[in-house]
Amino acid sequence: MEGSVRETWPVTYDGRVLLLAAILGIGLLLGWGFGGRLRNLGTVRIHLWPLALVGLVLQVVPVPRLAGTAQALLPVGVVLLSYAVLLFFVAVNWWLRGFLVIGVGLLLNAAVIAANLGMPVSEYAVRQSGQAESIDELTSADDPKHHLSGEGDVLLPLADVIPVGSPFNIVVSVGDVVSYVGAAVFLAAAMLGSADRRSRSPGRPVPGRARKWGTQQ
Repeated sequence: MEGSVRETWPVTYDGRVLLLAAILGIGLLLGWGFGGRLRNLGTVRIHLWPLALVGLVLQVVPVPRLAGTAQALLPVGVVLLSYAVLLFFVAVNWWLRGFLVIGVGLLLNAAVIAANLGMPVSEYAVRQSGQAESIDELTSADDPKHHLSGEGDVLLPLADVIPVGSPFNIVVSVGDVVSYVGAAVFLAAAMLGSADRRSRSPGRPVPGRARKWGTQQ
């Protein structure tokens, strides 16, 4: 790690939101394709769901990088806190299909960020994602979560190394991909009425065509 100030990559959150929306759309299409019903989403019980909103807000809330080593760690600390909140949310809803997969993705991202005091971003992936013209716009302290990967970074295969081109034009990590897959699985399972991984009580009907997904652990 070189000093308290590092070059950072200005993340395109709009691109990430657009990609997540596309993944969730795929989940809905899978649900419909297997005979699921959109109304089944309203029957899913998600405990402490406001925690998901808190965790997501903590990831994007601006936190100034102050002078000094201790204060410089504050922004990354807030990001890691966001992952802790999201992981707790996943843990209290572990029986919902796809949530354990989401948890694995969150853990992968948190591990990389904690090990590098921010998420390393591959310059090659940035160029491949169609953002080559933005390389020269790297600034310091604008995005404490991301920085261009360097020799001192570790766990680079799990960092932001996967380019996603137009219309998203972003770079994502393995953890992001895993979490997105988990979210799509949850939506599809919820539409099929089989989001709950726990054994159903005897005589409780399975709505729609949920039996195609099974109800076993």
